[in-house]
Amino acid sequence: MSEMTDINQLGATGMQALRAGDGNTAREKFEAIAAAGQADISVWIAIALSARIQADWQGVAGAADRALNLEPRNLRALILKGDALWNSGDKRGAASFYDLVGRLAPEGDGLPSEMAVELLRVRRLYESHKSELVHHIEARLSALFGHRDGLSARFRQSLDLLAERKQRYIQQPRAFYYPELPDIQFYEPSEFEWTDGLMAASGAIQREFEAARADISAFVPYIHTTGNKPVNKDNPLIDSQDWTALFIQKDGVVMDRGSERFANTLAALGGVPQEIIPARGPSSLISRLAPKARIAAHVGFLNTRLTCHLPLEIPDDCGLRVGNETRAWRPDELLIFNDSIEHEAWNNSDRDRFVLIFQVWRPEISLEEQTWISGVLQEIDTYFAG
Repeated sequence: MSEMTDINQLGATGMQALRAGDGNTAREKFEAIAAAGQADISVWIAIALSARIQADWQGVAGAADRALNLEPRNLRALILKGDALWNSGDKRGAASFYDLVGRLAPEGDGLPSEMAVELLRVRRLYESHKSELVHHIEARLSALFGHRDGLSARFRQSLDLLAERKQRYIQQPRAFYYPELPDIQFYEPSEFEWTDGLMAASGAIQREFEAARADISAFVPYIHTTGNKPVNKDNPLIDSQDWTALFIQKDGVVMDRGSERFANTLAALGGVPQEIIPARGPSSLISRLAPKARIAAHVGFLNTRLTCHLPLEIPDDCGLRVGNETRAWRPDELLIFNDSIEHEAWNNSDRDRFVLIFQVWRPEISLEEQTWISGVLQEIDTYFAG
């Protein structure tokens, strides 16, 4: 019998023993192949699997390391090394291997069923580890600093991200990205001096809205076909009455009868740092979202501005998600958010929802930078105008 025949026989016997759960026999056969200098990555993985049956975690780690030297991103070898570390008490080290496995094969699509089961086991183990870790941290913080609710919203969000209870979202504007601005989802009205003046005028704004609301035919589809841009026919809101708007200002121009019908609203907006860009802004509008309507997740064009919503008529069961945070519109509460982060809105009620929408410059941008940014966007328009 040739040496290669002997190697093949050892491999076949070893695999038979491994499938039967006989770690001792399997390991003996595969280590004989390694001693003959014929071990490839499959042999080292088989040795590690045999050692795992024996609960010899040092042996598992050693064989997994030999496999990873040959193929550093081999999923089975990474799992085995993680298992060895986990069962040896090194949960931090194990978590790093399990995390890499999750990133290399987030869904497990196209893998053999046995590997899919292993991935599910590792994912559950890793999630349990993260949950235990965060529970430990929160318990210790509670003892030191009091209840979680007493911590800042930003700090609480860091714990949610650590525990993977929330996903991290970043700014992804469709048209113009201004660097080095923070990925803040919602801003608090108390951070801005101008919000007090606007809210003081909210009663007058509400009365003007109620007068305009009577003419529902004045509200036009917010998303509409223009003929000179591609149309996403899968978007149910194109040319739809489910999401309509009554513009007060549009592209820097006060709309027909706007000065008369919305005099108080325009006066209040005059005290706001609206985004002023020739032929682009400011814009302000009353947005209507019909019962049972939903605005799908999307991002805005720029990350240099914040979008503001002043509630006008808000039924129950309406909401706005920006990134990983969801808020509801409430009477006399202004919502200010970064629309270059993925966001969506819904109205699950049986009545229309109305809000006043306008944009302001981000507070991190200086007056000089506002001029520069406005100039860039104006020149883009000039170029395409010919």
